[in-house]
Amino acid sequence: LGVINVQGLELATGLNIRPSKDWKVHLFANACLLQSQVLQGEMLDRDLFSQVVHNSATKAEFIEKVNANPQAYRLFTANAQGEEVPLNKEQIESADFDQLTKVLVKFGAAAGLQDTELPYTPPLSLNAGFNADWKKLSLGVSGHFVSAQYTEFHNFTTESADGAIGRLPAFFTVDAFVNYDIEIKSKVRMNLFLNGKNLTNNIYRASRLNRATSSIFPAGFRQLIFGLNVQI
Repeated sequence: LGVINVQGLELATGLNIRPSKDWKVHLFANACLLQSQVLQGEMLDRDLFSQVVHNSATKAEFIEKVNANPQAYRLFTANAQGEEVPLNKEQIESADFDQLTKVLVKFGAAAGLQDTELPYTPPLSLNAGFNADWKKLSLGVSGHFVSAQYTEFHNFTTESADGAIGRLPAFFTVDAFVNYDIEIKSKVRMNLFLNGKNLTNNIYRASRLNRATSSIFPAGFRQLIFGLNVQI
């Protein structure tokens, strides 16, 4: 592709609190900030016009991108003999889009796109929560946030009809757990536990499949896990 730049900053903090003899509380939080950019290079893309099932929104977005920066795009179409030839137009329309066979995209300050972000580099990720212990009881709650992120180098915001392209929306999930230790005559030790994942049951778009299969990969789904560990 060319030259890329990724800069990041990760911050983490933790605090231990002991309200009483039997209580122990640990608070934690961390944040990850990312900034990515394609500095220079070229990308040849055929799949955008052969593998992706576009809708009116993705067509309109691509046309807008090309017309706003015509010097950064070299478009190709097929002539009457089926030969691939350049489409020499400064401004394109919907009818032109349907005839496109491939596109060569230029990145960089020299007549190219300058604000393209890398796929799957969310600008902000946050995680915060607490764990608490009281005698034989342990519990905790944590929240996770991931900001919106692009999934391809075209940086499409809208989603295609088949889910192959488009920005992934931000998502937030909450997890929790409870554990309790039981001891019987100092011989049998048991741990009763209940873990909950994504308690709000927020079904979010975690990723996209490649364009040959063209779809989204959902994640989330509330999970409740209950169990008992026994040590003799």
